[in-house]
Amino acid sequence: MKRLFLVGALMLASFACSVSAGVPDLTPERVKAIKSYLAEQKCPLPKIDTDNYGRGPAIPGAVYYYGHTLDPLPKLKGFEQIGYLPDRDADDTGSKFLSAGLEMGTLRVWGPEIAPHLKAAGFKRARLNYAWRKIEKTKGVYDFSELDAWVDALLAAGIEPWFYGGYGNEIYYGKYTMKHKRSSRFWDAPVYHGEEAVNAWLNFFRAFAAHYKGKVRFYEIWNELNGRWYKHGDNADKQVGVLQASRDFAEFYRRTVETIRSVDPEAKTGISLGSLDSPWMFGLAKTDFPEWTDVWTYHGYRRSVEENVVLSLARAKALLRRRDGSFPDIVMGESGRGVGPVPTGRFNTRTEYTQAKFAARRMFFDKAMDAKMCNLFDVGDAAYGYFKHDDRSPRLAWYVIRALGSIFDGLEHAPDLGITYMTRGRQSLSPQVCWNAVERHAYRRKGVPLYAWWLPENLDIDDATIYGRLTVQSGCERDDNFKHPVLIDPIRRTVWDVSGAIWSGTIGEDLLSMVPADGVPYILTDLAIFDEYVK
Repeated sequence: MKRLFLVGALMLASFACSVSAGVPDLTPERVKAIKSYLAEQKCPLPKIDTDNYGRGPAIPGAVYYYGHTLDPLPKLKGFEQIGYLPDRDADDTGSKFLSAGLEMGTLRVWGPEIAPHLKAAGFKRARLNYAWRKIEKTKGVYDFSELDAWVDALLAAGIEPWFYGGYGNEIYYGKYTMKHKRSSRFWDAPVYHGEEAVNAWLNFFRAFAAHYKGKVRFYEIWNELNGRWYKHGDNADKQVGVLQASRDFAEFYRRTVETIRSVDPEAKTGISLGSLDSPWMFGLAKTDFPEWTDVWTYHGYRRSVEENVVLSLARAKALLRRRDGSFPDIVMGESGRGVGPVPTGRFNTRTEYTQAKFAARRMFFDKAMDAKMCNLFDVGDAAYGYFKHDDRSPRLAWYVIRALGSIFDGLEHAPDLGITYMTRGRQSLSPQVCWNAVERHAYRRKGVPLYAWWLPENLDIDDATIYGRLTVQSGCERDDNFKHPVLIDPIRRTVWDVSGAIWSGTIGEDLLSMVPADGVPYILTDLAIFDEYVK
């Protein structure tokens, strides 16, 4: 199978960016037309829940759900609001970066009819869980009807489904004693139950791939391997050691991939670990597993979106490098925050604002990590996802994702560009953070430089806004400067003309003073990114 040589691709992309023609100039008539278009966009605040889940007296929604401070942008000198981000659904965007995580077993009020609502938010992909034990309840008999309903609904909405899961099937296992009461029997791996179980697994995947050939292109084999690869009711790595468990899985995975490719040569395969810091990373690196996998997914359940991810991904790439120097594509396969009264630090936040803030940071951060896809989990869950449990109306994050479609269509990480953020001086009474603590990343959207920065705070803390000086470097020529600079707040979805506040140097460097930074990714770019939307 043809694999993307990511090192070479990134080098070519970087070279192409470094010789770009600069920021496009717009005629006065075109500037007027784009500003008029943005002014016509309708982005009213959605109706949001007023319950603040025990955080003290309720504050009016327009204030509370955007943190404990008012919008910092209107009071800034030289900032003029010109409109709102245009909403984009799946038909409006060519980006396949964003995926909706659909845990079918947790959808209490949604069925496949959720598909059009995902399309309206701009999702182009969706992750479905499958279970061998639910599809093959009688030996040799496969019932794909439940999964078919989901696949067909997604495809009808223009959304590409992909699969994860697998797990075991007790009809081939016989009797054995569980080690722990809370363990799940179906996490037991077929390799520890004899060749009949393994062959049954391969036969299932042969039928599975044949049934969905032409509809599904990516199969994730097993899920969170380090916590759900069991031998007789307990983690195999605890019983036989990580190295042996890795060898057992690698051989099992190779045979599965061969089976899928024998039916559908165009299919891609991958796995996920619950943690990139797991010792399984060492174990898998000592096998031929990297040679057989196309996609490596990481899961982002940490206290903040950004916590330790850079080092973990660097380690993964070092360990999973193939013999030819390439490595699998990287995908953020599962990460999300619900809205509920019991935040765990990993799964829930207290407000719709913090959930929306998470979604925006997740998307920009994973793009900066060169992930090929960002899968938000669990989009459709009634209590956990991006819709309210009573009337199924969208939460604030749904609106934010929909508006960001106009940004992420064609957006690429651009590490050759420069961005720095310096907090105000030591004598200032404003909150101080080390400038190095501010997340700052550079991108291009169809050739136009775009920059994003934010504080990687705990989502539920909502630290006060800080202010500092933003400096971006788009090249070494005057033509590389922004011609019509705009600043975007993706949560409120507002677009601001900042030409009255920016200072452009002579060498492709633009500076903004008194620029806010908080837990929301603010965006600096040029008005030219909206040019394609105006007829």
